Amino acid sequence: MLADARRSFPQFYLLAEEAEVCALNALVMVQAAFVLAVNTVRPKIDVEAAEALEKSTGHTEILYLQLRDVVMACPVMGVPRRAISGGFRRDKFGSGRVDSGGVAQSVMWLES
Repeated sequence: MLADARRSFPQFYLLAEEAEVCALNALVMVQAAFVLAVNTVRPKIDVEAAEALEKSTGHTEILYLQLRDVVMACPVMGVPRRAISGGFRRDKFGSGRVDSGGVAQSVMWLES
């Protein structure tokens, strides 16, 4: 997943400082955890496990939103959108889409 992120956003990784890179890497991993949690079939697990999963899914969603805000606040995000990756769309970042597609589709949405 992290390799996919680096391929999808090479200029971000080139221009970003270490802390910004760490924030994007964490965002990618949290997105993966959130997708896994959301897509877990709940009827096949007991009530206690389902409640724990719901709680952890909520925490994961909150962490995702916090990391998204950190990444969006990075100075490198002020670089013209096309310089980051094929038309980075600030207004679509984290639009609520939940799927298990590649990093470019599930973490950041791109213009055509």
